[in-house]
Amino acid sequence: MRTLTRQALEVARCQSFSKAAVVLSSSQSALSNAVATLEAQLGLTLFARTTRQVSPNAAFKALRPGLERLLRAEQALVETTAALRGRAQARMRVGLSPIVDTERIDPVLRRFEAQHPEVEVELVELNLAD
Repeated sequence: MRTLTRQALEVARCQSFSKAAVVLSSSQSALSNAVATLEAQLGLTLFARTTRQVSPNAAFKALRPGLERLLRAEQALVETTAALRGRAQARMRVGLSPIVDTERIDPVLRRFEAQHPEVEVELVELNLAD
């Protein structure tokens, strides 16, 4: 849920799926799907959408403080866990084209993660412009 929370907060900040997608190094469609997934999980619509703009609705505004706390708490948990393991938490972002067969990427990432458990691997969908 951490990524979904972060994505929804960024959409609210930018008031645009396209602008938030640029900030998050994602495609607009992937971001839109992620927010729809979060809305389905919560059983609430979080944004008022028009063809040109998206704006947080009353439900999002009521949930925003909790979403922000959740994101901070999850990051603190990641950092604490890394400290308990005696390692600095590292993150590697891997940009993938939507046309890449993820079944080919998965074994490579699994081997990397097994050799480097301290590194959090984040897959990011990119398009040709990125």
